[in-house]
Amino acid sequence: RFVAAIAAVFIGQFLLSTELTIDVVIVGAVAFVTAHLLRDRSDRHRLRRLFAEVLAGGLVAAVVVSPYIWWALVKAHLPPTNADSYPLDPLNLVIPTEITLLGGHAFTSISSHFPQSYRFPAGITEDVGYIGVALLAAFGAFVCTRWRARSTKLLAVVGMIAFVLALGSHLTIYGHHIGPAPWRLVSSLPVFKNLLPARFMLFVDLVLAVGIALWLSTSRGRLPWMIAVIGVLMTFPAIQDSWWNSTPSQPRFITAGIVHRVIPAGSTVLTLPYGVYGDGQLWQAEAGFT
Repeated sequence: RFVAAIAAVFIGQFLLSTELTIDVVIVGAVAFVTAHLLRDRSDRHRLRRLFAEVLAGGLVAAVVVSPYIWWALVKAHLPPTNADSYPLDPLNLVIPTEITLLGGHAFTSISSHFPQSYRFPAGITEDVGYIGVALLAAFGAFVCTRWRARSTKLLAVVGMIAFVLALGSHLTIYGHHIGPAPWRLVSSLPVFKNLLPARFMLFVDLVLAVGIALWLSTSRGRLPWMIAVIGVLMTFPAIQDSWWNSTPSQPRFITAGIVHRVIPAGSTVLTLPYGVYGDGQLWQAEAGFT
């Protein structure tokens, strides 16, 4: 049952995003290696069995999605992604950007120097490093109070490695390249050259969520919960800004059905501005074009 379930998870993740599927495999491999190094004799059998079952589920998923894999590797001819354009600025861990409600506009003099804030086409939505001092403090308290547990060491190591991967090919602080980072070793290799390093912060967030949850489950008093709640509030989005909400334009050409009298059925349609830079995809969907 577990093999079938993990295969379904891999298939679903692959169909949602091929890039994040590769990220999952990379971080998953890091987690297994770290767990193997931290294991004791009683864990060896369980760890090997878990690895074998996850691998079996992955192979089943690979067979199911093999036509897509073949197309991506052989036919798609994807251009390499410039990893240098998508690094994580470590300052973003504690400095919010404009998409965050609390402090987002107060630190624009700093956040405007984050790579994604001024480089096309990533945009500010790729500045994904913000965690905030409260949640970092909560995770730090978890590590300090439960360091003897192997699960704590596992989370800390995996989170740190994911963070280092997110730095990209160069350590970039305040818009300046300080020096090379580990991702540079693989950034030109097949598959790896199509990944955006900053998105490894998703796994840092996952590690922090698990660690803080474990810390809260064994903590006494109100202070830990207050820190966690403050941490969540510090990451609340600025939903009043156009980043999170907008009113799309609805031209009568679309709403009144005039489009169907002008454009024949089965036509290939390109709407401008394209993609996220306009409302064309909405018009395309409402008009029934593919």
